[in-house]
Amino acid sequence: MTTINTSDDLLRLLREDATFYADARRLILSEELLALPERFAALANRVDNFIEEQRQVNEEQRQVNEEQRQVNEEQRATNQRVDDFIEEQRQVNEEQRATNQRVDDFIEEQRQVNEEQRQVNEEQRQFNEEQREVNEEQRATNQRVDDFIEEQRATNRRLETAIGELRGNVAYRICRERADEIAEELGFIVIDIIAGLPLRELFRSNPPPDFTPGDRRSFYHADLIMMVQDRQENPAYLAVEVSYTADERDTRRALRNARFLNHITGLTAYAAVASRQNDQAIQELLDGGTVLWYQLPEEAFQPQ
Repeated sequence: MTTINTSDDLLRLLREDATFYADARRLILSEELLALPERFAALANRVDNFIEEQRQVNEEQRQVNEEQRQVNEEQRATNQRVDDFIEEQRQVNEEQRATNQRVDDFIEEQRQVNEEQRQVNEEQRQFNEEQREVNEEQRATNQRVDDFIEEQRATNRRLETAIGELRGNVAYRICRERADEIAEELGFIVIDIIAGLPLRELFRSNPPPDFTPGDRRSFYHADLIMMVQDRQENPAYLAVEVSYTADERDTRRALRNARFLNHITGLTAYAAVASRQNDQAIQELLDGGTVLWYQLPEEAFQPQ
């Protein structure tokens, strides 16, 4: 055991004996003092952390301040635009007041115009009522005129039919009287005109296989059937249909009669029309020579 006689012995022992030093330290210092270094170190660490956080906060605050400066600058610009807008709005409001006054004046004038228009409308209603009565009377008159026109059309149709029949009868008479002339004009010499019983007997001698009762009746009443001699002195037949204005009905009958004659007799048969004028629909047949044409002279229709 070490003997301590002087203070130097105590100091030396404290320096040389760590266990003794620790025991002496615990006897001399309180628990609070012993924990003080550790607590100080923790405090220093928190202070360092705080300082670092504060630096970050300060940096963020600088950024916020900078952003705030920008915001303030933008706000000043916005405020200036708002001030400009307010000034412009004051001018617009002033102009609007002037416009409103003009509108008020217009409305007043329009009220006067409307009142005048009401009077005009009332007069127009009275006129319309009178016009309705006039229109009703006009409709009755128009109906009478329409009835008259329809009656006149019916009369005209009857007259046209009568005139057509008259012209047809005249044309038929002319053809019967000028049969020889018609044949000659078309390049033939008449041998015989066949009509009535001889024509019916001719048909019965060798009737076409495809005829109908209507065809037979029509053939029996053909306008002009002639036995002729052509330019080569060959016997032939000429079937002529007569009309003032020849049309497709005439050419159909003439072609059919010629076809029947060819079948019955075995001789060449020619189709022809005798007319003063022709429907455009048959012009191609006439131009091509499928149907021959004899034009009735105008003077033949003049009164003797």
